[in-house]
Amino acid sequence: MRAPSFPFPKRRANPFGASALQAARRRATGVAVRELMDVMPALQKPAKWAVLRALIDLADPHLLLHPGDDLDIAPLLEALPPEFGIEAQRLLDRKRKDVDGKADREERRGR
Repeated sequence: MRAPSFPFPKRRANPFGASALQAARRRATGVAVRELMDVMPALQKPAKWAVLRALIDLADPHLLLHPGDDLDIAPLLEALPPEFGIEAQRLLDRKRKDVDGKADREERRGR
């Protein structure tokens, strides 16, 4: 049997599917970050450092710095020794610059 001579319609990417997947990933990341925040006070100091870095790596820095947000890191840092706040600020500043730079580059590309 011969293949049909007419072209089959091309499948288009579903923009809603990609958005839904991104939203699901963000929700899952938010849950993971919240769980890390909840267990952090009970950890030993070396583990707290690791969790702090993981929190900042995982979460959007703008959400971590937004007062009243479920992922606001300020109440957590107030309960920890001051050196955690200093390191968190340094890491958040760096991460915020990276996120903002990436957003600027994508905007220039027209995404």
